[in-house]
Amino acid sequence: MSKAYAYVDGWNFYHGINRPELHALGFVDLGRLCQHLLFNRSTVTRVYYFTATDYHTQKLERQRFWWDALESVGVRIAEPGFFGRERKEKTTDVRLALKIAEDVSSAAEDFDTVLLISADADFIPALEKAKRYHKEIRVAFPPGHNSEELKQFHPFAQPITKYDLELCVFDGEGRTKKNVPLTKALDYGWACKVNGTIQYGRGGSQT
Repeated sequence: MSKAYAYVDGWNFYHGINRPELHALGFVDLGRLCQHLLFNRSTVTRVYYFTATDYHTQKLERQRFWWDALESVGVRIAEPGFFGRERKEKTTDVRLALKIAEDVSSAAEDFDTVLLISADADFIPALEKAKRYHKEIRVAFPPGHNSEELKQFHPFAQPITKYDLELCVFDGEGRTKKNVPLTKALDYGWACKVNGTIQYGRGGSQT
């Protein structure tokens, strides 16, 4: 079976799930989600997560817990970007595009498929380079996002649905890389599975 590297545009993903009916379901195991999106076409061997440090200082604790949870399942957190004075994210997209370009051209990297989770057409040049290196391309749009340019580049781009998120929320029985129970997500208003059932935290939504 072929091997896949996945690249997640974290801020694009956040904006996709930042709505009342989906926000709690954003606490997903991205490794599981990426494998679910590829079905049995490829085995996901690496997942890279790119984002920026939250400019709301009161949310940093929650964000660090999220990163800790992702690292517990082997997701690689890229060096975070930052926000400028106008609160526009800086450097994250560039880092993601450069990582794709670097990986596909490296003889040391062993993979056949690139999975991009984003609806940002700025990544098309990096994906074009991946195609030149004979990589199969898969694109998944965060909920509520779309890109006609990416659809023209990759007609089989698929949307991530609420059902996909529900299947892949973290299991609360586990612990983060720093040994914090994953059920702490409930304190932050996220959802996680407890005894196989999705439970919602404070402010979470089941609509």
